[in-house]
Amino acid sequence: MAKGDPIMTENYNLRLRPTGGRKVTEEVNRWFNKTVVYQGKEST
Repeated sequence: MAKGDPIMTENYNLRLRPTGGRKVTEEVNRWFNKTVVYQGKEST
């Protein structure tokens, strides 16, 4: 994420520009879709 992607609002909430939001969404998507070993089996 680039330094200018997050924006601090006046009530201290963080907002993301569209490019930053897309990067976060892609990373979460990758995290949810990775394979893990559960009870000796690989599952996604």
